[in-house]
Amino acid sequence: MSGVTTSYYQYNPRIVGMYFATCRKHPFMVEPYQVSDQEMLYFLTFQVVGWADVFNRKVYWDFVLENLTYCRSEKGLYLYGYVIICNHIHLVGQQIAGKLSDWIRDFKKFTSKKLLKMIPENPQKAGENG
Repeated sequence: MSGVTTSYYQYNPRIVGMYFATCRKHPFMVEPYQVSDQEMLYFLTFQVVGWADVFNRKVYWDFVLENLTYCRSEKGLYLYGYVIICNHIHLVGQQIAGKLSDWIRDFKKFTSKKLLKMIPENPQKAGENG
């Protein structure tokens, strides 16, 4: 996403848990910020620049969920788990029939452009969270 950074960690299915999210020097980490095997399962983090709280409204995370659903049905994304936090997204996924790096590029580009259009269209009043 424009305004979003991404980190990639190659995921070893024999490891249980999400140690990847807290440690940058994990023993199974290949190369940060590069997808070395396009069909391997990866733990992905998409972070909003400046840690801005973009996903604090239901309308925005509903959009991300619709986008992920589309990617699963039309782009061949295998999504094993995800969490949407107010300023970043974690995914565990893979793309067997295509290039994962291409999917990441397209997902970030489409999602950021659409969110940048949605934010002015959905002004938030003080104390409102919906």
